[in-house]
Amino acid sequence: MIPVYSVSQVRAVEAQEISKRGSETLMRAAASELAAAAEAMLAQHATPTEALVVGLIGPGNNGGDGLYALTELATRGYQTLALQCTETGHSEALKAYASAAGTVKSLAEGESALSSAALVIDAIYGIGYRTGAQLPKLPAGTRVLACDVPSGLDCETGSADDDVLLAERTVTFGGMKTGLISQDAPLVTGEIQVATLDFDFSSVTPETHLVDENSAQELLNEHRSWRDAGRHKYERGVLGLIAGSALYPGAAQLTARAAVACGVGLLRTHVPEEVQPLLSLAAPETVPLDDDQITEALSLARKHLHGRGAKISAWAIGPGIDSRTPPHRSHCQRLRQPPAGSD
Repeated sequence: MIPVYSVSQVRAVEAQEISKRGSETLMRAAASELAAAAEAMLAQHATPTEALVVGLIGPGNNGGDGLYALTELATRGYQTLALQCTETGHSEALKAYASAAGTVKSLAEGESALSSAALVIDAIYGIGYRTGAQLPKLPAGTRVLACDVPSGLDCETGSADDDVLLAERTVTFGGMKTGLISQDAPLVTGEIQVATLDFDFSSVTPETHLVDENSAQELLNEHRSWRDAGRHKYERGVLGLIAGSALYPGAAQLTARAAVACGVGLLRTHVPEEVQPLLSLAAPETVPLDDDQITEALSLARKHLHGRGAKISAWAIGPGIDSRTPPHRSHCQRLRQPPAGSD
């Protein structure tokens, strides 16, 4: 599970780390992670000299991270160019980049180079972005590596401006931020890589947690056996689905597809006649229940028994049902009624 923190929490921990290790040390560590991600994205190029890496550089520490990353890439043989998007820049990082024979131009002077860039490193604002700030327009198809946060994205709320720089990958520092997983963020961040930089969050309670691929696999391994694949369909559970209506046919289709994707052994469905052809196309694995079967199955469900031929072990009832449209209302009422002879 990946812990997710608010911007204020990350800022507080970052301040503690700076006081212990110094801002220059942290900045160079972040830049190394950024440079490594850039190299991974440029792996298809035969040699570094074939790839031009352009950095969009802002005024603060985010711009410093980008300059130090360009410095590392330049020393490894990559063609690099730093485009200053503001009048000022991080002085120490500019000196380091100059010592590696790096080229610095204003955005206006070097904007034409963006069209020939193999990769653009977006190091303009990071978590310090404020809505409405002017951002450069990139040529269509530009591959972008975002430094900490894509410029144009509010890292607190996840809201993005219309001209946000769309990233193919984002390397975020310290910890995952709430604004990287909410609202517009999943559409603009691309693949997110968390570079923890050994930040100490031990005294901080995360805002939430994000299930990563490894965690999901662990959960599946914990609750599912390797024998599942060889089990008979009735051993893997039979789901009865009552859903959809003439008004909301898509609800039945989406629910059926979700059930099949979850690995249910068999899906038995009861939908309005006009929805059945659509459902058969969306999820051909489903087996319909006719009126007699659904009546029997619902009645016996109250007694925890299986209907003949149905063998339904769980029910999903309700998605997209229009209460004004039979037969669903009558069947749902039947399910709520106590079985004959009960108290």
